[in-house]
Amino acid sequence: MWDFYIPSRVGKMAISMRGAFRFVRLALVLPALLWALRGEAAEGMFTLPELREELRDTLEARGMELLIDELYSTYGPSVEDAVGRLSNGGTGAVVSSQGLVLTNQHCILPNLHELAISGRNYLEEGYCATGRQQEVPLPGLSMRFTRVVRDVTPQILAFVGEAAPQAKRDSLAQMAGQRLIDSAEKKSGFEAELVRLRGGNTWQLVEYQTFRDVRLVVVPPRRIAQFGGEGENWLWPRHAGDFALLRIYTDAQRKPAAYAKSNVPYSPPWSLRVSVDGYKEGDLTMTLGYPGRSERYLTTAELQQRMQVVNPAVGRVLGQRNRVWKYHMDASPAVALKYALRYSQSENYRQKVVGENAALRRAGEEKRRDEEERAMFSWLAQQKNTGRSLAALDELRNLTLRRNPAVHRLIHYREGLANSLGFYQIANRFRGLQTALEKGDDEAIKRMTKLSKEDMASLFRDYDQETDRAMTRSMLKFLRGQLQPGELPAFYRLIDKDFGGDIDRFVDELFRESAFVSPERLGRMLARPKAKQLQKDLGMQLCQATHAKMQEDLNMLVKAHPALEEGQRLYQAAWVAKEGKGRMYPNANGTLRFSYGRVEGYSPDAIRTFGPVTSLEGMLLREDEQLDGFEVDARLKGLSERKDYFQYRNAESMMSLNFLTTNDVVAGNSGSPVLNAHGDVIGLCFDTNSEGLLGEVGYSPRVSRAINLDIRYVLFYLRKYTEGLWLFSEFRVVRDGKEEGVFYD
Repeated sequence: MWDFYIPSRVGKMAISMRGAFRFVRLALVLPALLWALRGEAAEGMFTLPELREELRDTLEARGMELLIDELYSTYGPSVEDAVGRLSNGGTGAVVSSQGLVLTNQHCILPNLHELAISGRNYLEEGYCATGRQQEVPLPGLSMRFTRVVRDVTPQILAFVGEAAPQAKRDSLAQMAGQRLIDSAEKKSGFEAELVRLRGGNTWQLVEYQTFRDVRLVVVPPRRIAQFGGEGENWLWPRHAGDFALLRIYTDAQRKPAAYAKSNVPYSPPWSLRVSVDGYKEGDLTMTLGYPGRSERYLTTAELQQRMQVVNPAVGRVLGQRNRVWKYHMDASPAVALKYALRYSQSENYRQKVVGENAALRRAGEEKRRDEEERAMFSWLAQQKNTGRSLAALDELRNLTLRRNPAVHRLIHYREGLANSLGFYQIANRFRGLQTALEKGDDEAIKRMTKLSKEDMASLFRDYDQETDRAMTRSMLKFLRGQLQPGELPAFYRLIDKDFGGDIDRFVDELFRESAFVSPERLGRMLARPKAKQLQKDLGMQLCQATHAKMQEDLNMLVKAHPALEEGQRLYQAAWVAKEGKGRMYPNANGTLRFSYGRVEGYSPDAIRTFGPVTSLEGMLLREDEQLDGFEVDARLKGLSERKDYFQYRNAESMMSLNFLTTNDVVAGNSGSPVLNAHGDVIGLCFDTNSEGLLGEVGYSPRVSRAINLDIRYVLFYLRKYTEGLWLFSEFRVVRDGKEEGVFYD
């Protein structure tokens, strides 16, 4: 029906009727809202069906010019149809009728890394297609759009029943959900998914349409997209031109299809306009995106586990790992290319957990959470039939405390060994080969030893033996200092017995003899595999012993999982009963969410105050050729010095670059369009500030900020820096509140 639906936004009559309707509504609701809005926090990542119930009046009082049905509609195209999720985990927005997608450069880093490995280093050099024939396929990248969201809570809970034990609830819910999924997919042809919200108290059926032919159109070089380098993550002020343009292609019938030269540009049901009118402090902003994960309803014990066990351990292990990688990357461009993506992701996560703890302490989140929890227990004690909830919450607290040692160990096994040692990841692939050889399972042996040249090359493509040797030495010594002797994997006993406790000798022997540190040795072993050879292989021994320790702790955690799930389900149900469903927005889980806020700076402390906007001129002031990441692109510098900004300069005749809003966002919102009151794109979300890094766990209206890229900078870059002028015929540009024609020099 979308191909023939005419959006209500077109035509003077539709606009006039919409305005009259809003006037009547505001006349009724405005007096009651004015006082509340003065101090209202813009907290919450709301599912779209809940917009009508909870936010309509608030958004209209704040000045939203769209109807809710234009944001999200069940009967025709709307803004949400233009916002999709990239398979890498970020968000993208369709900004043309020809399937042009705006997202962040860092959302496609894995794809840029793949291209760089193959010799096309667009990560460092940037890229701009000069026509559609030059758009670059990105194998493995797909984008899916939410087409239908339906509340199916009554159907699911009726099947599950209130008395069902927690261990069976999810499986029962999936059984009931599968019937709904099968029916929906048969009817619509879309992919359907059952989504669990509020700890299993709310269930939605979401239908998606997935496109698998996505191509690169434009990406700036790293020195522009990531000005300041890894050290700038989460910081404000910021000066990053973090964007990329992609294009979705379909088959000739305009249906999703795998890559083919004959495919045609996607014709979307809705595309977003881009506004060059800018913004001022206090203006309403809205985001739509796919935030990955939040845990806003943790109990005090769960929050303490995160702050006192998880984050410190992850920060220490990743710090140790990243120092080794960085040292070897700085010494060799070839190593830097192999490890760049892993290092970037690892360092980003390390900074995140360290910053999160600092933000949570500054916000006093532990004290606030404890006070809320005590109030909840007091309220529950006064209600009828809450004995089960009180008992479950008590068990949740006790189990969380008992899990802490296992959680601590697992972080060290997983991040210190499994995710740090390259040979471990190769050996782990063949862990079952030893068992197959001992059992004489010829079919399994053949399956595991049959590797093509391409498979072998892929295993070692991003591997450097000397870097991995240094990492192994470093991590084995580090773990010995972090864990108790009884917590260490069994291979440490081998080090003590056969190598006199000398880790360096053990590592040298491992890299001299193991089959898993070079393609030549692995090839020889697979050609004539023997069980005894694998038993003696030090690399395999390390892998097997570490896996055994991880499995031991995982089994314990899995056994406790149903009780933890029940505690969280009943805890969130209690909050809904006490505060109402509207305030208790569900945790982020990778589904489409809406948040709102305003353009606003912040004061991180009593001394400093940060404004909400940075500029290209400010970027030039930070230039430092001696400091990695702070080299200013020469062409960009020349354009700025000449003030050659075309019609995209701000009111101060400067080029706005990044800006802050109070929108509630977390990881996964990268690439989310930032919309003004009319629903037009004014920017692109790409980060949060360090003071707001409590975001997965909480939100502080005083300091939580989304960091966004100004859309005018994107247009300036396309028009003045690179050969992107041909793309302007696709954009619907809004100036002075009106859609305008295309401007050329």
